[in-house]
Amino acid sequence: MPDARGFMQCSRCKAEKHTNDFHRSTLRKCGFDSRCKQCSRARVRAHHAQPAAKARQKIRDAEPEVREAKRIHHAWWIKTLEGKRWTMWHCAKLRARKADIPFTITREHVVVPERCPLLDVPLSFGTRTDRANSPSLDRIDPRLGYVPGNVWVISFRANAIKQDALLPELELLVRNLARRIQGLPGLQTDSERVL
Repeated sequence: MPDARGFMQCSRCKAEKHTNDFHRSTLRKCGFDSRCKQCSRARVRAHHAQPAAKARQKIRDAEPEVREAKRIHHAWWIKTLEGKRWTMWHCAKLRARKADIPFTITREHVVVPERCPLLDVPLSFGTRTDRANSPSLDRIDPRLGYVPGNVWVISFRANAIKQDALLPELELLVRNLARRIQGLPGLQTDSERVL
């Protein structure tokens, strides 16, 4: 903690230095790092001299052709079914962490069927602008989180319709929408068109 003159002791070299010689830190009450800038630099240099850091640097310094080949392989893999399953699983994991909801599923729980179980349309991976029939990982009961037995893959369109609604809310929505459509002159419901 800085004294009245603005000096504090470095936890590493034990020298008393002015607060200008310390990095700012929002993690500490005093607002400054416990090590002086000089000791912090020495610590970073020592860390980068370690073998693991050297290996990471070697990868970063790899030939551009090698980096490009890895990038192309990743771009290809992410477009495969396995890559898309992993992406759905990973994005759900990030959403769960952000929303602080349970997440205990593995990638094996992400099973992509050929057809959407709700809208009975064939599932196919689309683009950002055309993704209505793209597979989408959904929580059957939104309150339970991503747990085994509570997830399934449905179409993006079905997931957008369902959102976080519960079954009674969806039933009420359908009843009221049907009542409203039947009250409009000249409009037919899908069931009337089929007949």
